[in-house]
Amino acid sequence: VFAFIRAGVDCGSALLASTQASVYYDASPPADVSVTVANATAANATAGAPPYVRSNKVTLDVAANDSSGVAQMCVGFSAAPSGGKMTKCTWQPFASPAAVKLRTFQGNHTVRVALRDPFGHESAAETSVVLDSQSPRLSGLKVAPAPEPGELRLTWASGDAGAGVAQHALLYRAGTTYPARGCAAADGDVAVPLPPGPDVKAASVAGLGAGATYTFRLCATDGAGNLATGITARVKL
Repeated sequence: VFAFIRAGVDCGSALLASTQASVYYDASPPADVSVTVANATAANATAGAPPYVRSNKVTLDVAANDSSGVAQMCVGFSAAPSGGKMTKCTWQPFASPAAVKLRTFQGNHTVRVALRDPFGHESAAETSVVLDSQSPRLSGLKVAPAPEPGELRLTWASGDAGAGVAQHALLYRAGTTYPARGCAAADGDVAVPLPPGPDVKAASVAGLGAGATYTFRLCATDGAGNLATGITARVKL
């Protein structure tokens, strides 16, 4: 913007002074706003469903385009398991990544991030995650003789109310010491191959020595990555 001061109203009047100033015009809110959960622990087996987290402490990656820059952000999230009510957010300086502590209820959580540029223009984006912090349930590990000598048949019950059981793990060893919690195989442990999925409820073990004692540990991991550290059984042939 230029300004001129002349001695008269005519354009030919003597120029007494001149000045100039610049202004920046921005009428657009932040664009291409995106929000992702950086510490999601597992993808959801259901197509298009939100990923899983095992903790209510999440890290958000927030991105946007704005010619003036993004000045502030305001983060809200689900206040209850149902009803769609969101927590009240508070404006704060923009920062990404951003640490957010969600409510502790299991299940779907919506996170909404509003952004504001220096001129007060606002826009927002949402994302969702499924909180599953509970390990699979295991019970009833039973060991019974099988028809063939030196063979045992094991059966059990398992379930998971959240992501579902993804994989069972079964270890055994000779003697009276049980395999370690969590089914991390150590020297002397034998891992029984098991297929993935929630419907695996039995396994057979062969080649065992007559009169020997064996211990067993069964573990399970759900689709969110939570580990059930195991139930045990012991048997003497």
